[in-house]
Amino acid sequence: MTADKSATAAGARFDLNRSVTINGVQVSHLDLRRPKMRNVLRGAMARGSKVKMGVRQLSAVTGVAPKVIAALEIVDFLALQKHVQALVEHSAWLPALPTPRAWTRGIGRN
Repeated sequence: MTADKSATAAGARFDLNRSVTINGVQVSHLDLRRPKMRNVLRGAMARGSKVKMGVRQLSAVTGVAPKVIAALEIVDFLALQKHVQALVEHSAWLPALPTPRAWTRGIGRN
């Protein structure tokens, strides 16, 4: 994972360690924007596990479908999460995103 040096206050580019192919389209990087409060509110009101909420929130800030986020390797998912956190000046919304420990505890359970 590398962050593009041209990161701005509006967002940044996130390069994946391993690209994913969704519907025949190869995705090797994601363009990020700063999370908005509406993303926090939607995540807080959503039903499901913290992992599912995190997938939905990362989908919102990257502008890709949740299935793209779900297709990421765990290493890329966790690095993307940290990269988004770095874009946020105030981290009050971050508890809705799964931590590495919470993410791995949810594997194998629905």
